[in-house]
Amino acid sequence: MQNLSHLLAGIPPSATVAISDKARALKAQGRDIIALAGGDPDFKTPQHIIDAAVKAMNAGDTNYPPAQGKPKLLEAVAAKLERENGIKVNPNQIVVTPGGKWALYLAIAALVNPGDEVMILEPAWVSYDPIVSLNGAAPVHVSLPSDQNFLVTEEILRRHLSPRTKAIMVNSPSNPTGRVLTRRN
Repeated sequence: MQNLSHLLAGIPPSATVAISDKARALKAQGRDIIALAGGDPDFKTPQHIIDAAVKAMNAGDTNYPPAQGKPKLLEAVAAKLERENGIKVNPNQIVVTPGGKWALYLAIAALVNPGDEVMILEPAWVSYDPIVSLNGAAPVHVSLPSDQNFLVTEEILRRHLSPRTKAIMVNSPSNPTGRVLTRRN
């Protein structure tokens, strides 16, 4: 068997998956566990969504959609962004993904080249490092002070800036702190 990618070989196992597996095992033993590692919602899919999915499948809508997303969905997303967020975009500027992790992976893949650096504001979601590394860039960890409510400052960013810096991973509201960035900070 051929060796896997050298980029993949440098990625440690997922801490989120390990914690989720442990919680599942403890639940199977009858322990009362509240699992907080994964991002699954704690509610069932609403019935109207289930009904719409069944209706679409019964109507034969079971093939792969266009890679970017179905035109009606892209139009609905563009309308939502304008209506609720005041952001006007054309549907052809939108890509629908099966989750946030895949969207971030695609964005970083489109931005970086081997040897580039990506600043990761910490504490950070555990997936940021592998997303950056699997795309050939180097994660640069930027620790934000907890005693200042994880404030992002120009000084902190400049200390970590280099000629190879290509992007900054910003997450708001922050996972795991819950901190929400404002225009001021």
